Amino acid sequence: AGETKLFGFFMGQVMRATRGKADPGAVRARLQELLDETDAMNTE
Repeated sequence: AGETKLFGFFMGQVMRATRGKADPGAVRARLQELLDETDAMNTE
């Protein structure tokens, strides 16, 4: 649940910074990649 809230927070920050011009699908995909990388680093 906490990860979902953070994901929404970061999505909102990106959309605000780009004034809504960022492609939400691309932003979501990139955020997921970054989260997956972080998870992989934490499990090693």
